Amino acid sequence: MTVSLHLVCPHCQTTIRVPSERLAQGPRCGQCHQAVFNGHPIELTAATFAKQLEPRVRFAKINTESEQDLGARFNIRSIPTMKLFLHGKEVASQSGAMSVQDIVRWVKSVVPSAT
Repeated sequence: MTVSLHLVCPHCQTTIRVPSERLAQGPRCGQCHQAVFNGHPIELTAATFAKQLEPRVRFAKINTESEQDLGARFNIRSIPTMKLFLHGKEVASQSGAMSVQDIVRWVKSVVPSAT
């Protein structure tokens, strides 16, 4: 049985359905035809925060100066702060600058299936 995920296009905010076996094939949005995953963080706003997903992990950026309510909602007190969510719930938080390798290790230590 094929399982489909509902993803939100980071470009036009359209919700699309992608079969799970096609996630690694670079799915494109049916509305704007851009790649759903591009390997770059997306900037979140209060309006788009709850809609964004990647196949395993998606890095996102919140501008806490313009999105102060989101910063307060997630208790962000210093920059940078990384939050890790699993199934819509915060499971880990880390403040301070980290190298890419440290970020990968941190994510894998919290969510081993993220590889």
